[in-house]
Amino acid sequence: NIMWGAHAAYAVQSETSVFPVAETVPLAEASIAKVAAIAQRGVALARPQGGENTVVVGLGPIGQLSARLHAVAGARVHATDLSESRVAMLKAAGVPATASGGQPLADLFARIFPEGVHTVVDSTGNPALLMQSLNVGFIKEWNDPRPGAQLVIQGSYPENFSLPYDDAFLRETSIHIPRDQTPAELTHVLDLLAKRQLHVADIVEHVAAPERCQSIYDELARANSELLTAVFRWK
Repeated sequence: NIMWGAHAAYAVQSETSVFPVAETVPLAEASIAKVAAIAQRGVALARPQGGENTVVVGLGPIGQLSARLHAVAGARVHATDLSESRVAMLKAAGVPATASGGQPLADLFARIFPEGVHTVVDSTGNPALLMQSLNVGFIKEWNDPRPGAQLVIQGSYPENFSLPYDDAFLRETSIHIPRDQTPAELTHVLDLLAKRQLHVADIVEHVAAPERCQSIYDELARANSELLTAVFRWK
């Protein structure tokens, strides 16, 4: 079974199901291409236009990659997280970010983007914050010919959640829920890595021997862990 990250010594696939990795891309960086392609799927659905204001809420691996990929696509990106270190990581990668400090997201981004936010990417997996993310999008005037705000839900939720109808209605909000990725997103991400337009070395932050897998998994599952990802060095 090669689904959902199962470990295997050999995995047999058809030729159409494998993707070449450029020799200039380190294998450790290539290992995150699948996760990056999931973030890129959100970009493909949102279709950011050059100069549009985009907000990313939550800077785990998907949020980090989403912020960088929206910036590569030409959006004006600003991101936030409670973690100062995750904010610092994204800023070091060249994408503006601010630690939220627990303040309401709408207040934070009204100061940063007083002209309004078109696209909000929520990668928190927190239903309460998702409702706040919805309210970051601009409220559409009746005669405004532009499309309404967009909410891209990139977090994972173990149960159903609800969103307030009136808040979505006032913004004429389009809601996108990227399911995974297609070959197009994976090919695009690998191309960006080869061209050094997408930088992920800092996200692939921890390389460990496979014998340490249990402690790594425990750390990744720990609440408030600062560890974003881990790569196992098999030989």
